[in-house]
Amino acid sequence: MDKQSIEKQYDIITALDICVDLIVKGNVEPQFNQAEKLVDDYYLEMGGTACIFACQCARLGLTTAGIGVAGRDLFGELAIQRLKKCGVDITAVRIYDFLKTGLGIALCKGNDRAILTYTGTIDAVKPEWIEEKLHLARHLHIAGYYLMSSLKMHWERLISYAKSCGLTISLDTNWDPSELWDGIYKLSQYIDLFMPNDNEVMAITGEKDALRGLEKLSGYFKTVVMKMGEKGAAAISDGKFQYTESFPVKVVDTIGAGDSFNAGFLYGWLNSLPMKDCLSIGCFCGSSNVAMQGGIEGQPCLKDLAHNYLR
Repeated sequence: MDKQSIEKQYDIITALDICVDLIVKGNVEPQFNQAEKLVDDYYLEMGGTACIFACQCARLGLTTAGIGVAGRDLFGELAIQRLKKCGVDITAVRIYDFLKTGLGIALCKGNDRAILTYTGTIDAVKPEWIEEKLHLARHLHIAGYYLMSSLKMHWERLISYAKSCGLTISLDTNWDPSELWDGIYKLSQYIDLFMPNDNEVMAITGEKDALRGLEKLSGYFKTVVMKMGEKGAAAISDGKFQYTESFPVKVVDTIGAGDSFNAGFLYGWLNSLPMKDCLSIGCFCGSSNVAMQGGIEGQPCLKDLAHNYLR
């Protein structure tokens, strides 16, 4: 049977960077020499850019499968519980005794944050696990490209195979801790949607102006979608520029906003909506996210989208 003629079981498939976020707020700049400082608040929630993305996709009614590893520990139990509750298919998630679940410590100060990461299960996905599931999906989303570093050397082969199976592909690199930003351009011929934020665009291109960086990237990628936080989002697709303002909300924290945006945008894109609508739905999901603590608590479901946007 032809790979493209197989009935698609999933709208979206993604490799999960399973971890939890410990979010600490207030005066979070540490002072060494055993100094103790008081902070305003903390919050423990499932983290992982791909995990947050997958949860938002599932909440919007997209059948979403995650491939990943969780540790057999309390943090792993929390992550699995959240993924299940949001409706993500986790039949391809393995539970390991010999790995700790990944941990991200987010030090939040105002609308900015610094993140300390223990990799653990974040980078435990094997390329063959992805390959054996690709033919079952319509779309592959690649997130955490640099943190999931063991997959980097395999993505070109995997996405070439994904294309032969009829999948469309999106890429959000997230931040590169090494700040080398290597390996992106060689994938550009396969990528339907490149989805960085404005800081990543400037870091990748070396431009001090994000819009100039967006224009430069559009010379390599068919469609570049750039998230700009409270300034909204912009895209260049086949040479055409689009811009959408964000939805005004009171920001509680910004964790997961970009991942929720990606899911909202893809909801519109996979349903063949105009680019302007895709950007607006993405901004709605991202803005809803930042109004609540953590990466998933504020995510809207399809009913919320229908009530507030699809009118």
